[in-house]
Amino acid sequence: MEAPQPGPPPRAYTAAEVFTVEVWGAQAPDTVVTFLASHAREVVLRHGPPDNTVFAELEFPAGAMVPPGGRDSVTIAIRPVPGIYGITLSTDATLKTPARLTFKYPVHFAAPADSRTRYPTDVLFEQALLMAQAEDDGSRFQTLRSSRPASDNLQAVIATPGRYQMVAPR
Repeated sequence: MEAPQPGPPPRAYTAAEVFTVEVWGAQAPDTVVTFLASHAREVVLRHGPPDNTVFAELEFPAGAMVPPGGRDSVTIAIRPVPGIYGITLSTDATLKTPARLTFKYPVHFAAPADSRTRYPTDVLFEQALLMAQAEDDGSRFQTLRSSRPASDNLQAVIATPGRYQMVAPR
């Protein structure tokens, strides 16, 4: 798997130091997938009807996950975080090779109203976005090197299950 282009160096923020990206419209549903660990797998989450636009994609290379108990398959659960551009990824397997997470936000993106104090336009807010892993309680965020493979896409390599979301520094 090709790593994203280098972005700003990772750093830790408290919840008070970041803006979270809001999402509107029909939420993407929770998704649970079981697949052979020896095969590559791409999971696409879509917003609900009527537009069904892509919300997020997760790409797992072949052999990226080690199933528990000598099984040959792994199960992953992806749960969108209500109201924000974020997911929680959980699995019964060990992730031995990083996966790639891409958030896609061409339609359902919303900058928080109070972000105008730092970013006068949605474009400036969007340019500051980073992918971050949140602590379980959401009180701290560790940013990841993020790239933009296409317009309205934010991508990062993830190495562990957990909660991931788009944020911008305050």
